[in-house]
Amino acid sequence: MNWKTIVNNTMSKELGQGLVYYFAENPDKIPEFLEYIASNNGKGSSRSAWVLTHIWDKFPHLLHPYISDIIQILTQPVSEGTQRSIIRILQYSELPEEEDGFLVEYLFSKLIDPKQAIAIRAFSIAVLGRLVQKYPDLHSEFKLCLEALIPNASSGLKNRATKYLKQLNKDYII
Repeated sequence: MNWKTIVNNTMSKELGQGLVYYFAENPDKIPEFLEYIASNNGKGSSRSAWVLTHIWDKFPHLLHPYISDIIQILTQPVSEGTQRSIIRILQYSELPEEEDGFLVEYLFSKLIDPKQAIAIRAFSIAVLGRLVQKYPDLHSEFKLCLEALIPNASSGLKNRATKYLKQLNKDYII
């Protein structure tokens, strides 16, 4: 199977699912796949990132060894779709401690930017919520960001921010 041809041409849901199983059967191809996503090759990279999320959903153990590499893709000028897919994966993955500093800075910048897509901001809240548990010093900044976000947020983003604010208030008895 030539996965690059598939992701660079019109890709259907069925073809995408086929790629998920292709990588499950050929995990040695995953590093090349990640390099391709990082190359920001237009729609092909975004479609590949979409496939990556579905690999994560079905076979997360295949991506565990590559979480740092996946995070490093965010240091490249990648599309909004690629960012969304990667941050979605990070909501549930084990975060390598050596990436925490980068993630905190990167995700706070996405959270406070009103021009960012709603999904990117919502997924950022979830990952930052986990990092705040690990680094309580970030509690106040996270709380302020969430409070500032709520008045102008979409209903979904408002719901997620409110949920995390309630959890912060419960955990830190404010």
